[in-house]
Amino acid sequence: LSTNSRYFFQTSYSADFILHANLGLEIALAEAQLEFVRSFRQSQMGSSTPSHIDEFNAQFTPKLPVLAGECPGWVCYAEKKAAKQGVLKCLSRVKSPQAIMGTLTKHALASDLGIDPSLLFHVTVMPCYDKKLEASRSQFASKNGFRDVDCVLTSVEVQRMIETSQKLVWEEIPLASPPSLRAWNKESCILNDDRLFRTPFNFGASGGYAENIFRFASHELFGVQIDRVEFKPRGKNMDLREVSLVVDGRKKLRFAQAYGFKNIQKIARDIEKGSCKYHYVEIMACPSGCLNGGGQIGFVPQKAQSATAVTIASRKEQKKWLMTMDEMFHQECSPRAIDPISSEWLQKVYQSLFDAQSPGQDRSRQLFCTGFTSVDPIEETNPKAIVW
Repeated sequence: LSTNSRYFFQTSYSADFILHANLGLEIALAEAQLEFVRSFRQSQMGSSTPSHIDEFNAQFTPKLPVLAGECPGWVCYAEKKAAKQGVLKCLSRVKSPQAIMGTLTKHALASDLGIDPSLLFHVTVMPCYDKKLEASRSQFASKNGFRDVDCVLTSVEVQRMIETSQKLVWEEIPLASPPSLRAWNKESCILNDDRLFRTPFNFGASGGYAENIFRFASHELFGVQIDRVEFKPRGKNMDLREVSLVVDGRKKLRFAQAYGFKNIQKIARDIEKGSCKYHYVEIMACPSGCLNGGGQIGFVPQKAQSATAVTIASRKEQKKWLMTMDEMFHQECSPRAIDPISSEWLQKVYQSLFDAQSPGQDRSRQLFCTGFTSVDPIEETNPKAIVW
């Protein structure tokens, strides 16, 4: 959130706490990196794998190719349409940043405040309407009935709220940081650290899963330090991009970014046939990824003389706008990737909030991992044949 947006929520809606989802994303990336390394090493064991891995580890270790499970639109498709193709066993078990922030808010924050989690109303701001569906999943609700995320607002909805607010004139919002929010005891507001309102790592426009995991796995598995990851489009398809790690003339790792349902369906078919050549795929339902999310504040086309001219011009300008935004994301990010093993910041968060030593341990996986189930499609029924 920008300073303006933070000020808006504090003054217009009396927000007690404003947390940045960067913390949830850092945790998600750290857990996802370690998860992939476990999956890759398990795949190298061959048929003897089950005897070497206990039931707990097997529960949180997807098969190769590991498929990112952050996008709720993709997850919904995988559970309903692609489950028979065998994709569920490949889905990453790591919760999305939104779900992780729900865990932090309703469990860590509530515990530290000494209040019942149901007394906290947790609102997230996301670029995607499907995040509302994610928040309603039974996996993200407690046995006591409260949900980890109570309400999801999209960026477009927040924009409308600001534009229609009678209490706020956007131009008159001070540029300085908003007044200090209510604080709590543990580690002097570790969840509210201003560090989280910066982007210290290479998150990218869609979370940076493939890039961060590729860099970590290259070093952890093969001792290769990667300074910059360059995904190259497959032919003219800009929504299917690949990168490989080559060691001694042999491809050791193959990663991909697959955006849009056309590419998603291809990946699912390849997995069903056993011909998928990738080790990891960052999958997003929206073409061009999260920058083009349905709830994102997008490009506004200029008026033209005819509707056809507007459509043609706006498509070209939107693609140019998306490319510009993607470049801006990478310019704002540090080339440094998250290191879940040596990051003192993450260890501080895990130890102070959950008494867990570091990412990837049993305790953290119980907190930050989830599961998926096959959903039977609704059978088409002839309404005239129903006996009422």
